[in-house]
Amino acid sequence: DVYRRQVYPRLYLFFFQAEDGIRDAQESRGLGDVYKRQGINAEYMGEQYLFIKRQPAINIMDREKIHACLNLVRRLPPSKVVQNTTALQNLLPEQVDEISQRIDQPLEVEHDTATGLDFLKSEYNRDGDSYRSPWSNKYHPELADGITPSKELRELEKKSNAAFREYVKLYYDTGISSVYFWEKDEENFACCVLIKKTIQGQKGVQEGSWDAINILDVTKDKNNNKITYKVTTTVIVDININHSEAGTVNVAGNFTRQNQETFDFLNDSEEFHIEKIGKMVEEMETQMRSRIEGIYVGKTKEIIYKSRQPTGQKEYDEKQRSVNTDLKGNS
Repeated sequence: DVYRRQVYPRLYLFFFQAEDGIRDAQESRGLGDVYKRQGINAEYMGEQYLFIKRQPAINIMDREKIHACLNLVRRLPPSKVVQNTTALQNLLPEQVDEISQRIDQPLEVEHDTATGLDFLKSEYNRDGDSYRSPWSNKYHPELADGITPSKELRELEKKSNAAFREYVKLYYDTGISSVYFWEKDEENFACCVLIKKTIQGQKGVQEGSWDAINILDVTKDKNNNKITYKVTTTVIVDININHSEAGTVNVAGNFTRQNQETFDFLNDSEEFHIEKIGKMVEEMETQMRSRIEGIYVGKTKEIIYKSRQPTGQKEYDEKQRSVNTDLKGNS
């Protein structure tokens, strides 16, 4: 084991996908910008509502800088995305918001003191430096004029959080989920379903985390009696293994996939939306888990078996002595 660690002191495996959780440069990320305390005026552009900030639009030079930042992050270890993002923000302090909006990072956990429940922090429940809890609808730290969803969406949000809390128990056993809704305009809305699971000291895994960010854009077409749900799912995986046979291994990466479905707009009930949203999130995450098992885990095993001896040091030494004995006997 000592010999192998001298030859292979550490193994890093990084898997990058074509869409890797990094948003390409655009005028605004759209969904989630509604929580920015810089204005909430919406302008319709093509098929997407973009929330216009009060700050000036990105000029060509700044756009090139952001493109360079995104290209750099794509080539750096995914397990260091938080540190790398912070470093880039320090280099470009005037583009802190733009960089944070375009790079998906692992979700952070906050405690809701009003309900005693934990919730997840993201760009989609942030207002300034405070984050809204889906359980109490209050901001932490406290914010008197924080943005909250309408009464109707708040009811849908509460029922969705209860549903996905059960979903996490069934699929993840343990973990934290948070669902947030916001209005796009008078008719349409959007939401995000966040799920985080961490493990430590289980089945040879020193520590690991799974962060799923599901963004759903809901558009109603009442003229044709149709409703369209567009989901964008990003999964961030980080696994650290310290095993006597495999040594120290880090598997990290993220990727993004999209799907869109149009249904007959039967009614505008909360149950109707929860059923469609839940089904789409379930299907996307099932696909993601299959890809991770087949690509991330499968490729990791192949690399380890080809690069490291699967036996322990004692067995390795005995095999070497046996080979040397045979060679001497043949000579």
